Amino acid sequence: MTVNTLVNKLATNKKIFLLDGLGALLTTILLLLLLRFPQWAGMPIIILKVLATIAVCFAVYSLCCFLLLQQKKEVYLFLIAIANSMYCLVTLLLMMLYCKKITPWGVFYFATECYVIAILVFLEKKLLCYGKKIYNLIA
Repeated sequence: MTVNTLVNKLATNKKIFLLDGLGALLTTILLLLLLRFPQWAGMPIIILKVLATIAVCFAVYSLCCFLLLQQKKEVYLFLIAIANSMYCLVTLLLMMLYCKKITPWGVFYFATECYVIAILVFLEKKLLCYGKKIYNLIA
Protein backbone atom coordinates (compact mmCIF):
# COMPACT_ATOMS: atom_id res chain seq x y z
CA MET A 1 0.00 0.00 0.00
CA THR A 2 1.44 3.36 -0.98
CA VAL A 3 1.40 6.47 1.19
CA ASN A 4 -1.08 8.15 -1.17
CA THR A 5 -3.45 5.17 -0.97
CA LEU A 6 -3.26 5.25 2.82
CA VAL A 7 -3.83 9.02 2.90
CA ASN A 8 -6.84 8.64 0.57
CA LYS A 9 -8.36 6.00 2.89
CA LEU A 10 -7.73 8.08 6.00
CA ALA A 11 -9.04 11.27 4.34
CA THR A 12 -12.50 9.85 3.79
CA ASN A 13 -13.17 9.49 7.50
CA LYS A 14 -11.75 10.14 10.94
CA LYS A 15 -9.67 6.98 11.28
CA ILE A 16 -6.47 8.98 11.74
CA PHE A 17 -7.80 10.08 15.15
CA LEU A 18 -8.54 6.47 16.07
CA LEU A 19 -5.04 5.45 15.01
CA ASP A 20 -3.53 8.32 16.99
CA GLY A 21 -5.65 7.61 20.07
CA LEU A 22 -4.91 3.89 20.11
CA GLY A 23 -1.22 4.63 19.67
CA ALA A 24 -1.33 7.00 22.63
CA LEU A 25 -3.10 4.33 24.69
CA LEU A 26 -0.38 1.83 23.79
CA THR A 27 2.26 4.39 24.80
CA THR A 28 0.47 4.89 28.12
CA ILE A 29 0.38 1.15 28.79
CA LEU A 30 4.05 0.73 27.95
CA LEU A 31 5.04 3.70 30.11
CA LEU A 32 3.01 2.30 33.00
CA LEU A 33 4.88 -0.96 32.55
CA LEU A 34 8.16 0.97 32.66
CA LEU A 35 6.93 2.66 35.85
CA ARG A 36 6.56 -0.77 37.38
CA PHE A 37 10.09 -1.71 36.27
CA PRO A 38 11.97 1.62 35.94
CA GLN A 39 15.36 -0.10 35.85
CA TRP A 40 14.50 -1.38 32.34
CA ALA A 41 14.57 2.14 30.88
CA GLY A 42 16.84 4.00 33.24
CA MET A 43 14.67 7.10 32.99
CA PRO A 44 13.66 8.77 36.28
CA ILE A 45 10.23 7.76 37.57
CA ILE A 46 8.94 11.34 37.56
CA ILE A 47 9.78 11.63 33.85
CA LEU A 48 7.96 8.38 33.09
CA LYS A 49 4.92 9.65 35.04
CA VAL A 50 4.88 12.93 33.13
CA LEU A 51 5.22 11.19 29.75
CA ALA A 52 2.44 8.74 30.69
CA THR A 53 0.17 11.62 31.73
CA ILE A 54 0.81 13.40 28.44
CA ALA A 55 0.08 10.18 26.53
CA VAL A 56 -3.24 9.76 28.38
CA CYS A 57 -4.20 13.35 27.47
CA PHE A 58 -3.33 12.72 23.81
CA ALA A 59 -5.36 9.49 23.84
CA VAL A 60 -8.42 11.21 25.31
CA TYR A 61 -8.12 14.10 22.84
CA SER A 62 -7.72 11.89 19.76
CA LEU A 63 -10.41 9.41 20.74
CA CYS A 64 -12.84 12.25 21.52
CA CYS A 65 -12.08 13.72 18.10
CA PHE A 66 -12.72 10.33 16.53
CA LEU A 67 -16.03 9.89 18.33
CA LEU A 68 -17.40 13.43 18.38
CA LEU A 69 -16.13 15.43 15.42
CA GLN A 70 -18.44 15.80 12.47
CA GLN A 71 -16.69 18.52 10.48
CA LYS A 72 -13.76 20.95 10.56
CA LYS A 73 -11.50 18.16 11.71
CA GLU A 74 -8.46 19.77 10.06
CA VAL A 75 -7.83 22.18 12.94
CA TYR A 76 -7.99 19.34 15.47
CA LEU A 77 -5.71 17.20 13.33
CA PHE A 78 -3.25 20.08 13.06
CA LEU A 79 -3.24 20.45 16.86
CA ILE A 80 -2.53 16.78 17.54
CA ALA A 81 0.18 16.73 14.84
CA ILE A 82 1.92 19.66 16.58
CA ALA A 83 1.45 18.02 19.99
CA ASN A 84 2.88 14.71 18.72
CA SER A 85 5.86 16.54 17.23
CA MET A 86 6.50 18.32 20.51
CA TYR A 87 6.23 15.03 22.43
CA CYS A 88 8.92 13.53 20.20
CA LEU A 89 11.20 16.54 20.64
CA VAL A 90 10.79 16.47 24.41
CA THR A 91 11.43 12.72 24.48
CA LEU A 92 14.60 13.11 22.42
CA LEU A 93 15.79 15.94 24.67
CA LEU A 94 15.14 13.80 27.75
CA MET A 95 17.11 10.97 26.18
CA MET A 96 20.04 13.34 25.72
CA LEU A 97 19.66 14.79 29.20
CA TYR A 98 19.66 11.36 30.85
CA CYS A 99 22.04 9.68 28.39
CA LYS A 100 24.30 8.45 31.22
CA LYS A 101 21.39 6.77 33.05
CA ILE A 102 19.25 5.44 30.23
CA THR A 103 19.69 1.74 29.45
CA PRO A 104 20.02 0.22 25.96
CA TRP A 105 16.41 -0.98 26.31
CA GLY A 106 15.38 2.56 27.24
CA VAL A 107 17.14 3.95 24.18
CA PHE A 108 15.45 1.32 22.03
CA TYR A 109 12.01 2.00 23.49
CA PHE A 110 12.12 5.79 23.31
CA ALA A 111 13.79 5.88 19.89
CA THR A 112 11.23 3.43 18.50
CA GLU A 113 8.40 5.41 20.04
CA CYS A 114 9.68 8.62 18.43
CA TYR A 115 10.11 6.86 15.10
CA VAL A 116 6.53 5.54 15.12
CA ILE A 117 5.14 8.92 16.18
CA ALA A 118 7.17 10.63 13.44
CA ILE A 119 5.53 8.34 10.87
CA LEU A 120 2.13 9.24 12.32
CA VAL A 121 2.94 12.97 12.15
CA PHE A 122 4.05 12.48 8.54
CA LEU A 123 0.68 10.87 7.73
CA GLU A 124 -1.16 13.66 9.57
CA LYS A 125 0.72 16.30 7.61
CA LYS A 126 0.02 14.48 4.34
CA LEU A 127 -3.64 14.34 5.30
CA LEU A 128 -3.67 18.05 6.06
CA CYS A 129 -1.96 18.83 2.77
CA TYR A 130 -4.39 16.51 1.01
CA GLY A 131 -7.28 18.58 2.33
CA LYS A 132 -5.42 21.82 1.56
CA LYS A 133 -7.43 23.50 4.34
CA ILE A 134 -4.55 24.76 6.44
CA TYR A 135 -1.59 23.88 4.24
CA ASN A 136 -0.03 27.32 4.69
CA LEU A 137 0.18 26.80 8.47
CA ILE A 138 2.38 23.71 8.20
CA ALA A 139 4.40 24.36 5.05
